[in-house]
Amino acid sequence: MKQRTAAQNIWFNKQCLKMSLVPNYVKVKFNINNTLTEKLKKMVQKQWIREEIISLHKKRHICRSYLKLVHTHLFHYLHAIEFDILDDTVKEKVSKIIHIRCQTQQKKISVLLEKQHKPTTSQVTPPIYDFYLRFKNFSNTSFVTEENEILNKGPKYSLDFMKKQGKEILGVNLEVAIQQNLKNN
Repeated sequence: MKQRTAAQNIWFNKQCLKMSLVPNYVKVKFNINNTLTEKLKKMVQKQWIREEIISLHKKRHICRSYLKLVHTHLFHYLHAIEFDILDDTVKEKVSKIIHIRCQTQQKKISVLLEKQHKPTTSQVTPPIYDFYLRFKNFSNTSFVTEENEILNKGPKYSLDFMKKQGKEILGVNLEVAIQQNLKNN
């Protein structure tokens, strides 16, 4: 029973972490209210839940080892049929209790979702900024769209020079540009 309860609580806490929910048992309060303390509060709450998961894993491991010990002792003292009947009745009762616990935890998750993830009615949309292009063509040469896309990536963008084809293409493009420049001058 304790082992299955610990496993169910591990599931609940993992779901809370996955959905960014804070269970009611996690109580953290700060005297100062600002954005830094809010971030710190969220970090502490997540760490609390992680530590709870770790402690539940330890508890489940201890219960499993104890159950194995009880299982081996009962197996030696009871007949195989008696042991199977006892094992089935215990598993049936435990599964009913765990099923009820699972339903209550699912209800808790839905309540936490409603409580903590309230949709805001007036959501502020971030302003859309129109920036100038990263380059301005002062020459008489017109560029192809691919060339414009590469130039818009900025001065820190570099082609992949490690590939042999990239070096050859760059060499050919440089030769063509130098020859055109020499013809124009």
